[in-house]
Amino acid sequence: MEDPSSISHLTPNGSIYSASKHALEGLTKTAAHENARFGIRINNVTPGLVQIPMWG
Repeated sequence: MEDPSSISHLTPNGSIYSASKHALEGLTKTAAHENARFGIRINNVTPGLVQIPMWG
């Protein structure tokens, strides 16, 4: 079942989009866990689909 909030199926390279978005989520969670003991909060913003000229 596909995540209804996902837009990876709308992009020409959906697997690349999905992999990079999940990589950022994993990096953010790991950084947040590693820095929580210092009182540092880690967040990220991953915008949705952005039309670029490369897509034609």
